[in-house]
Amino acid sequence: MVVCRRPYAEGGPSIPSTEENAVNPIRTRFLAMALGVAAAMPLLSPAQAVAEEFPTRPIEVIVPFPPGGTSDLTARFLADRWSEFLGQPVIVVNKPGAASAVGASFVANAKPDGYTLLVASETSLLSVPTMQPDAGYDRNDFTYLFAYGAGAIVFSTQADAAWKTLPEFIEAAKASPGEMTYASYGIGTMGNFAAELLWREAGVDVTHIPYKSSPEANSAMLGGHVDLSVSSRVGAFADNDDVNILVSSAGDTMPYAPDIPTMKDFGFETSLSYLNIIVGPAGIPDDVKKKLVDAHKQAYEKYKDEIDSGLLNLEQTPVLIEGDEVAELMAEREQWFKDLAPQMSAAK
Repeated sequence: MVVCRRPYAEGGPSIPSTEENAVNPIRTRFLAMALGVAAAMPLLSPAQAVAEEFPTRPIEVIVPFPPGGTSDLTARFLADRWSEFLGQPVIVVNKPGAASAVGASFVANAKPDGYTLLVASETSLLSVPTMQPDAGYDRNDFTYLFAYGAGAIVFSTQADAAWKTLPEFIEAAKASPGEMTYASYGIGTMGNFAAELLWREAGVDVTHIPYKSSPEANSAMLGGHVDLSVSSRVGAFADNDDVNILVSSAGDTMPYAPDIPTMKDFGFETSLSYLNIIVGPAGIPDDVKKKLVDAHKQAYEKYKDEIDSGLLNLEQTPVLIEGDEVAELMAEREQWFKDLAPQMSAAK
């Protein structure tokens, strides 16, 4: 493309009058042709120009939790695969705080150019804005790209605890209302919601002690500071004889942990799974959005077996759900979270 710029601004110094600047017929014809080509080319809008070039620099994927959780580990696992098809590094950055509100708000308010993305879930998209009116964003402040994994919450206790099964824990909680405690990775997180749903259906009062991350919640349980922990990771307890996993919140047996019973196995109707979703700020141009989505699809097509195996090892059931469908799912679930919010507030 030929770009013609005026050598001097209007009102500025004039071009020196020399023999070098005399009219040259060949030069004149060349300039005329160049101007004609430039005039014939369509002008690109800023958004179109960005889309054509994207990406020209590294892309940041924000994880709104500390290192070591499911969203962090899965994002790091997938980042190199995405980089291959984007032609730029994909860098995972942890921005924890306020049960994911810090990282989610950062992305919601970022420039919608495709260079700042978020690993989101129902926690950051629905629960936190419902529980924290000052979070500074809601689910409509994002561009939904795709969901890549589905997970569940596990309830764990010390192996030498007096209760060995979920029914035994519930009986102990009924005998001591409000005295039993559980740790989650934050108020309004999916772990918090899963636990309160179960306690409500079981008719028990278990005191909630929130921590900043799943590893911290699990450490509190292992250290005897709480009676039970809820976590998004079974693997945190791999080969740990000091831990007894009582139940998972999944509606069906988890393919990566088939020996862990579900709540339905004990006769409860409660079940709760969550999605790991890649989103960006609202307003990402469609062409940029397509490049990001295509990078994941291409990576999944080329490395399907490897990605499936890796996600299962990281305790995610592999899924591929398009952004528009994910947005619809979040809209459907939003009222459900709002209905439960008063109970979550009371559990503080």
